[in-house]
Amino acid sequence: MSELIHANDKGTMIEDKNSDKYLKCGKCGFMVLKSELYTKYNDGILELPIKR
Repeated sequence: MSELIHANDKGTMIEDKNSDKYLKCGKCGFMVLKSELYTKYNDGILELPIKR
């Protein structure tokens, strides 16, 4: 899976240690269901990093 960034604080989204259904922001703890990634990306909550 490609790396995702939480748009609010630029924290990297990592897999939750307690559940395989969630991703969690490494900085603030924001959690999102893996099944909702596409929706959250379209809403602007998650971003893909641009490497130059």
